Amino acid sequence: MNNFPTRNSLVSATYFHGYILTMNESPFVHLHDPLTLEVIHELDLRKSKNKPDTLRIATMTAHGMVDKNSGIWWNLGCGLDTSSTIPKVGYFVMWSDNAGFKAPGEAPSTPQARFLIGLSQN
Repeated sequence: MNNFPTRNSLVSATYFHGYILTMNESPFVHLHDPLTLEVIHELDLRKSKNKPDTLRIATMTAHGMVDKNSGIWWNLGCGLDTSSTIPKVGYFVMWSDNAGFKAPGEAPSTPQARFLIGLSQN
Protein backbone atom coordinates (compact mmCIF):
# COMPACT_ATOMS: atom_id res chain seq x y z
CA MET A 1 0.00 0.00 0.00
CA ASN A 2 2.91 2.37 0.52
CA ASN A 3 3.70 2.15 -3.21
CA PHE A 4 0.30 3.26 -4.53
CA PRO A 5 -0.54 5.54 -6.14
CA THR A 6 2.63 6.10 -8.08
CA ARG A 7 3.60 9.50 -9.46
CA ASN A 8 5.37 7.90 -12.43
CA SER A 9 3.51 9.33 -15.41
CA LEU A 10 5.34 7.79 -18.34
CA VAL A 11 2.55 5.67 -19.84
CA SER A 12 0.86 8.24 -22.07
CA ALA A 13 1.39 11.81 -23.26
CA THR A 14 -1.01 14.19 -24.98
CA TYR A 15 -1.38 17.88 -25.71
CA PHE A 16 -3.38 19.71 -22.99
CA HIS A 17 -4.06 23.47 -22.66
CA GLY A 18 -0.64 24.40 -24.03
CA TYR A 19 1.22 21.78 -21.99
CA ILE A 20 2.17 18.17 -22.56
CA LEU A 21 0.08 16.07 -20.15
CA THR A 22 1.57 12.76 -19.00
CA MET A 23 -0.30 10.14 -17.04
CA ASN A 24 -0.52 6.57 -15.86
CA GLU A 25 -3.34 4.64 -14.16
CA SER A 26 -3.08 6.63 -10.91
CA PRO A 27 -4.90 9.90 -10.10
CA PHE A 28 -1.68 11.90 -10.65
CA VAL A 29 -1.05 13.71 -13.92
CA HIS A 30 1.83 15.99 -14.85
CA LEU A 31 1.85 19.06 -17.05
CA HIS A 32 5.16 19.61 -18.85
CA ASP A 33 6.63 22.55 -20.69
CA PRO A 34 6.21 21.56 -24.36
CA LEU A 35 9.77 22.64 -25.26
CA THR A 36 11.87 21.57 -22.27
CA LEU A 37 9.56 18.78 -20.95
CA GLU A 38 10.17 20.13 -17.43
CA VAL A 39 7.28 19.31 -15.06
CA ILE A 40 5.44 22.58 -14.44
CA HIS A 41 2.46 21.21 -12.48
CA GLU A 42 1.61 17.94 -10.74
CA LEU A 43 -2.16 17.52 -10.40
CA ASP A 44 -3.89 15.05 -8.08
CA LEU A 45 -7.33 14.40 -9.57
CA ARG A 46 -8.60 13.25 -6.19
CA LYS A 47 -8.48 16.94 -5.20
CA SER A 48 -10.58 18.17 -8.12
CA LYS A 49 -13.07 20.81 -6.98
CA ASN A 50 -15.70 19.19 -9.19
CA LYS A 51 -15.28 15.63 -7.88
CA PRO A 52 -18.21 14.40 -5.77
CA ASP A 53 -17.12 14.22 -2.12
CA THR A 54 -18.35 10.62 -1.97
CA LEU A 55 -16.15 9.43 -4.87
CA ARG A 56 -12.91 7.72 -3.86
CA ILE A 57 -10.84 7.50 -7.06
CA ALA A 58 -8.98 4.20 -7.31
CA THR A 59 -7.69 4.18 -10.87
CA MET A 60 -8.18 5.70 -14.30
CA THR A 61 -7.07 4.90 -17.79
CA ALA A 62 -3.69 6.19 -18.93
CA HIS A 63 -5.07 7.05 -22.35
CA GLY A 64 -6.97 10.32 -22.10
CA MET A 65 -7.27 12.10 -25.43
CA VAL A 66 -8.32 15.37 -27.00
CA ASP A 67 -11.16 15.32 -29.52
CA LYS A 68 -9.62 17.25 -32.42
CA ASN A 69 -12.99 18.65 -33.52
CA SER A 70 -14.29 19.94 -30.18
CA GLY A 71 -10.99 20.48 -28.31
CA ILE A 72 -12.36 18.57 -25.29
CA TRP A 73 -9.99 16.26 -23.38
CA TRP A 74 -11.65 13.01 -22.14
CA ASN A 75 -10.66 10.20 -19.81
CA LEU A 76 -12.35 7.46 -17.74
CA GLY A 77 -11.78 5.90 -14.34
CA CYS A 78 -13.28 3.92 -11.50
CA GLY A 79 -13.45 4.11 -7.74
CA LEU A 80 -15.87 3.74 -4.85
CA ASP A 81 -19.03 5.75 -4.36
CA THR A 82 -19.45 6.02 -0.59
CA SER A 83 -22.76 7.92 -0.68
CA SER A 84 -24.64 4.95 0.81
CA THR A 85 -23.97 2.62 3.75
CA ILE A 86 -22.51 -0.02 1.43
CA PRO A 87 -19.96 1.50 -1.00
CA LYS A 88 -20.56 0.76 -4.68
CA VAL A 89 -18.17 0.68 -7.59
CA GLY A 90 -18.45 3.98 -9.39
CA TYR A 91 -17.30 4.73 -12.92
CA PHE A 92 -16.54 8.31 -13.85
CA VAL A 93 -15.77 10.41 -16.90
CA MET A 94 -13.37 13.34 -16.76
CA TRP A 95 -13.27 16.07 -19.34
CA SER A 96 -11.71 19.46 -19.82
CA ASP A 97 -13.07 22.01 -22.27
CA ASN A 98 -10.82 23.83 -24.76
CA ALA A 99 -7.82 21.59 -24.11
CA GLY A 100 -6.86 21.45 -27.79
CA PHE A 101 -3.90 22.96 -29.58
CA LYS A 102 -2.81 26.53 -28.87
CA ALA A 103 -0.89 28.70 -31.29
CA PRO A 104 2.92 28.84 -30.89
CA GLY A 105 3.83 31.35 -28.20
CA GLU A 106 0.31 31.46 -26.76
CA ALA A 107 0.42 31.18 -22.97
CA PRO A 108 -0.74 27.86 -21.49
CA SER A 109 -3.98 27.82 -19.53
CA THR A 110 -4.05 27.70 -15.74
CA PRO A 111 -4.57 24.04 -14.76
CA GLN A 112 -6.73 24.71 -11.69
CA ALA A 113 -10.39 23.70 -12.00
CA ARG A 114 -9.81 22.14 -15.40
CA PHE A 115 -11.13 18.68 -14.50
CA LEU A 116 -14.87 18.14 -14.37
CA ILE A 117 -15.79 14.71 -13.01
CA GLY A 118 -19.18 13.03 -13.32
CA LEU A 119 -20.14 9.78 -11.57
CA SER A 120 -22.26 6.93 -12.89
CA GLN A 121 -22.87 3.87 -10.73
CA ASN A 122 -23.03 0.38 -12.15
